[in-house]
Amino acid sequence: MGKTTEKKSPSGRRVLIIGTDGLRPDQVNADTMPTYCRLMESGTVFKSFYSVYPSLTRVCMASLTTGSYPGQHGVMGNLMYSPRFSEDGLLQTGDHREILQFQQRTGEELLLRPTLGDRLAQANLRLTVSAGSSPGASLIWNFHHPQHVMNPSTDYGLPELSELHAARGPAADETDVSIRKKERTLWAVRTLIEQQLPDEQNTVMVLWLPEPDETQHFCGIGSQEAKQAQRLVDQCLSEILEAVSRLGLEDELDIMLISDHGHSTANMVGSLEDYLDQARKELKRELNLTAVDAFIYGDENQVEELQALADWLSAQPWCGMLLAREPLHQQLKNALPLSAVIGIITHERAPLLAVVPAWTDELNQDGIQGVVHYLNTKTENKAYHGSIRNGDMRPFCMGFGPSFKKGHVTDIPAGIIDIAPTALHLVGVTGESGFTGRVLFEGLKGCEEHAVQHDTVKYEELYADSERAKGIQIADVNGSTYLTDCFCENTSNALSKAAKKG
Repeated sequence: MGKTTEKKSPSGRRVLIIGTDGLRPDQVNADTMPTYCRLMESGTVFKSFYSVYPSLTRVCMASLTTGSYPGQHGVMGNLMYSPRFSEDGLLQTGDHREILQFQQRTGEELLLRPTLGDRLAQANLRLTVSAGSSPGASLIWNFHHPQHVMNPSTDYGLPELSELHAARGPAADETDVSIRKKERTLWAVRTLIEQQLPDEQNTVMVLWLPEPDETQHFCGIGSQEAKQAQRLVDQCLSEILEAVSRLGLEDELDIMLISDHGHSTANMVGSLEDYLDQARKELKRELNLTAVDAFIYGDENQVEELQALADWLSAQPWCGMLLAREPLHQQLKNALPLSAVIGIITHERAPLLAVVPAWTDELNQDGIQGVVHYLNTKTENKAYHGSIRNGDMRPFCMGFGPSFKKGHVTDIPAGIIDIAPTALHLVGVTGESGFTGRVLFEGLKGCEEHAVQHDTVKYEELYADSERAKGIQIADVNGSTYLTDCFCENTSNALSKAAKKG
């Protein structure tokens, strides 16, 4: 076969997706992010924008690029359980070497849905990625086309990327964490400005910045360090806009400013693996199960054992609620269906049980509300994410450019699963199917006949207990669903009281 010639998009437009990892909407203010604030006045703000569960970066990257939930695309965590992959069954999705070996070892595709890069390539168009995040997270965006992924940590073993890296130069020494965060961010921005924006063959471009996520992990939400990281991101956006103007791209480039998840103040309560061992001793049961992060895997037929464990977990002060895979959900008491949160499950990678940690409304040292009791041993983290608490599940989204309405705010539920379908629509690639997400017509000019109306949005509340104190709210927007709220009052109150008593 001859080499495919890439071309300009059918619409004549290009799209730039700028991802700011871990940015919460309430952090966008005139003090730290004046450029963002200025654009919000002249673009479209998607006020009710939601992440996916678990709200972890690599899960979010997979949802962003496939336009689907984990129940369909198959990336279940930053640390994934895959017994056929390794001796301990663990796959680190941030490590590009491991995820590139996944299919060879297991016979399965890592991503079970096509990526944005795959769909563009089918139309002879191109997705490029410039990212300061982990090499694995960057690669997930355009997994089958690594030659179009730039990350300061690796050239993915490709000679053409080696040449680009040589032209770009290295980022800062990665052993110096305090320097690394800023330098990786600036490296990605300069790669976009100098190598990717000028090339009109780059139809859709993704710039992914690791800040303020990394700083918030180590310094906390609302800290002076986090605010400085937000100012860095805002400065980067200002430089990008200057480059867009200098290159004369204002009339052909649509820009989407997004984040993947939010953050909550963290109280690391230890690993679920250790708690599973504790449950075995206290219940005097074998419990032939495996715990990875907040998930439990094993044989679904041991219903009696699983019910005993579910009862034990529900009694722990750090457990907010339980989610169970079908048909186990119908057999267990006091568990919500996992599919309501991760979408219809089309693969075997989903856990039997997911433990949703409890949270309180306590304030952190910088006056930010919300403490989540994460099942994790990363005790150095002052902030974290991954739960279904609203602080974790509410990222930022706005659109700016010739296709977006100016000075518009919409509160129709939307989410990160809608980014890929919207980007394809903007560049004129139509007729694509297999998405869980939808095109965000309500923010686009001249699309009133397709825009969602408030009275067509359907809401449903699901409860995990008879007291209706633990539950979630799901919004249905023309068949696309979003986890829009969660509540766990009794557990939170009990945990607060226990903490004060202690």
